This record gives sequence, C-alpha cells and structure tokens, in this order.
Amino acid sequence: MQATGPAGARSGAGSTPWTWVGGIVAGTLALGALILTQVGEPKYVFTGFAMLAFGILVLLVGNLRVVSLHVLLFFAPFTLRLTLAPMPHMGGAGALYIEAVDPFILVLCFYQLRERIKGLRSAYPIPPALWLWVGMIALGVGTVVFGHLRSLAILEIVRMSKLLLMSVVLINEIVTQRQFKAAIVTLLLGVILEAGIALAQNLMGHQLGLSFLGEARQKDVEILGMTSLESGEFVYRAGGLLGHANLFAAYLALFLGIAIALVLTSASHLLKAISYIALALGTPALVLTLSRAGWIDFTAAFAITVALGAWNAISRRRYVFSRVAVVVGVTIVGIAMSPIIIKRISDADPTSVEYRLKWIRIARDMVEDHPLFGVGLNAYVFTQLPYGQFKTPEDMTNFYGANWPVVHNNWLIVWSEQGTVGMILWIAFHIAVILAAARNLRIRDPVLHAIGVGLLAGFVAIMVDGMASFFVRQEAPARMFWIATALILALDRWRRSSEEERPAPVPEMPRHARLPALESARPTGRWLPARTSLLQ
Repeated sequence: MQATGPAGARSGAGSTPWTWVGGIVAGTLALGALILTQVGEPKYVFTGFAMLAFGILVLLVGNLRVVSLHVLLFFAPFTLRLTLAPMPHMGGAGALYIEAVDPFILVLCFYQLRERIKGLRSAYPIPPALWLWVGMIALGVGTVVFGHLRSLAILEIVRMSKLLLMSVVLINEIVTQRQFKAAIVTLLLGVILEAGIALAQNLMGHQLGLSFLGEARQKDVEILGMTSLESGEFVYRAGGLLGHANLFAAYLALFLGIAIALVLTSASHLLKAISYIALALGTPALVLTLSRAGWIDFTAAFAITVALGAWNAISRRRYVFSRVAVVVGVTIVGIAMSPIIIKRISDADPTSVEYRLKWIRIARDMVEDHPLFGVGLNAYVFTQLPYGQFKTPEDMTNFYGANWPVVHNNWLIVWSEQGTVGMILWIAFHIAVILAAARNLRIRDPVLHAIGVGLLAGFVAIMVDGMASFFVRQEAPARMFWIATALILALDRWRRSSEEERPAPVPEMPRHARLPALESARPTGRWLPARTSLLQ
C-alpha cells in the first residue's frame, strides 16, 4: 500500500508507466519539429515542450495537485497568454488575458472545493486583508455602473479578481511546513532562472528572442539604453523576462530577501544551496538593471532581513558568521561593480525625473477634482488630457507615441483612479499584511521564521518601489507580489493553528543537570521576549 502525503501524493514511483513517458517525449518532439518547420513560431514550440514537461512531472510525481501548485509558482513571472479585447495602455489591465497559469489555479480550486463539498475541509478562510481588496474591486464595479470608461474598468476588475482568487487558493493550499519550504524552493528557482537570463542578456548585449515569455523587445531596450544617461551613451539594462529593467529589479528585491534570510538560519543543505545560487546570480543581475529605484528597494529589504533575521534566538546565536559573510559578500559585489553604479547615479538623465514630477502633478490635480471616488478604475491614462501639457490625443501621440504614460507611482494611481476611499482601503490593506508579517516573527521554527522575515522585507521593498513605479499594476509582476502576500497570510494562519494552539516544548536537559525550578516549569508558548527583559 502506497503512502500518501497531505495532498494525496503517492510516494512510490515504481509504478510509473515509462512507456507512456517515452511516447509523450517522442510525440512532443515530433510535434515541436512539425510546428517549427510549418509555422516558425518559437512560442508554440515552447508551449509544446512545456506541456511535455508537465505531463512527465504528473506521471513521475503521481499527483496533479502538487505539480499544478509548483507549475503555478514557477511560471507566474512569465507572460505566456492569449489576449482578448485588447485596449493597450500603461498602468492597468490592457486586455482580457488567459494566462498560462490560469488552468493550474482552477485545478487547485477544484480540489479545494471538492474537499469542502465532501466535508474534508471544515473552513475556507479569507483573511481580513483580502476583504479590503474586495472593497477596492467593489469600487471598480461602481466605475462600471456610474463611470464613463466602463470597458477599461471591467478589464481591471477581471485582473483584480483573478489575483484575489489566486491568493485565496494559495492561502488554503499551502498549509504545512513542508509545503512552505517547497514553495520557496520553486520561487527561488524562478529567481535563478530570471537572473541567469538577465546575465546572459547582458553578456551577449542583446535580447534572446523570448518576447512571448515577457522579454522586452530589442527596440524598446535600445531606446531605454540610449535615454538612461545624460551623455546619451548607450548602456544595456538587463530586464530578464519581466519586460523592463525596473520591473525586474523590483522582482529581485521582492524575493532576494528570502534567500538572505535562509542563509542566516538552520535551513537544509538544499535550501541553503539554492539560496546561495540565487544570491550569487541575483545580486549582480540587480546591479546590471541600472535601476536606481530597484537598488533602493533591495537596500530596504536587505536591511530589514539582516536586522530581523537575528530575532529568532537560534539564528541569532548560531549564525553570526553567516550574517557577517552575507554583508561582506553584498559589499564586495557593490565595490566590484561600483563604476557602473557611480556612472548611473552621476550621469543620470534629469529629464526622467522631470517627466515623473509632471505626471505626479497631473495625478494631484485629478485627486483635487475627484477627491472621493477618483476618475475611475484603470482610467488615468485616458483622462489626463485636461490636466497635462498636451490637450489633444494627436499631441499626446506625437510626443509620447501610441503608449501614453501613466504616473510612475502606484500609490498615486490608486488615489487618482479610486479616490480617497480607494486610497484608504489600499493603505489599510498594506497595514493588515504588515501586521500579519510582524506576527510571523513569533514563529518558533527557524526556517519558517526566516521565510517570514524575507517575505516581510520583500513586501516593504515593493511598498517603497510603489513610490517610483507601477509594479503591482503589471500582469506578471502583480502575480509575484500577490504570491508573496498570500504566503505571508498563509504563514500567519499556520502560526495560529500550529504553534499558538500548542505550547512551546521545554528544552531537554541531562537529568543530572536539571534544577528543581526547571522540573516544575511549564511552557507558555511565548516566543517574543517579555517587555521587562528588553529593559534589562
């Protein structure tokens, strides 16, 4: 009889139908060759091989549910999708997208709902932070009912609802220590892949032809490289598969904190090895983005991780050298690449800041004219004409091209589009998530504590990044932000159910060394130090 895991995974692999695997491999290779010769589209070949890999994984693992979870986490940064009803613009949903990860979300949703119907799942909790997001979706519905740009609002509502569904599914799917650690391994493998692609881009000096996965077009990279320095000198800015160097830098700031935190604790050899590789590739890749905002984001995440990583008593006592080594390693990378950093800072094109200030003033004027509910969800770009320098669509297009700009500040996008009511909900959402992340500092398990610290650091990094970008309003980056958010909320739920409901164990001592006072001691379950001890 085969053992089953939490999700019903079979541990035995001896019954794997290897003839099926061979048949799938051969058939997919033939299909890929046929598509490539007849169509010449690499995205179809990639899709075919991805389906092959998925089929083999399901056969090897023997659990569709487990494979679906990790495929979702790994492919979340990619933009492999079908586009319907396109209305392209910056700062919000520009179409109805059927993403490659959507089927895997539905698979997990199916399993969870089936458990609920069969009575195997007693509750399906939705954390309070997500109800605040529901409130923002409801404001968007108000735009559809009472606003003017209804189609744009519908596109954004669909995007927001999909992110909500993904978050709820992940919170209710990742519920054990093993699942948390496995999820982090998958996410860090994604960081390694993205960083490796970015380093390859920089080494070759051009894009790799992976635009169907989210890589920026060569023309866009050339424009960005020619306008980054005041001198007009071309600099190549690596962006991985996130579409832009700034988005890629924020993505690294979001997840590298987890790798740093795991290095500073008693993680397994596998987790530490993956974390070291992620840092070794991710840190220079971050520098090569030449994103000043990304550097600031990472600095904030790094400082929070190193400081809070010492909160756990075990990590604080046993991993002092690792903490010093990480600081020294990051410093060495900074010094080695200091000529690039100094050049980017000292020779930065001032017009970039000037335009951003103009867009901020436009957003401010929108808030003054529509203080309560804003100009409408996903409507900033197409309602800015009366407020900006260019008053007609022709003038805007002649100056900016077909893709009109949005204010590079996510906080102001929310405030201008959804008014003060939406801004209050958005701020309250961040406060709720940060409180959950702060509660996770009480986790006794050193590895999960480190994961919680890294997630908190990354969340704060994206809050800082929101002052200079719209990371969370882009499809793939937003998914990564919400995956991190879901893991924070899932950890908070795990802490309440697994650690607070059972007392902390009393450390065992040799019988001859026990004192009478310790014999009668009873665990309290408290992990944070008492207030009086902090004053001593």
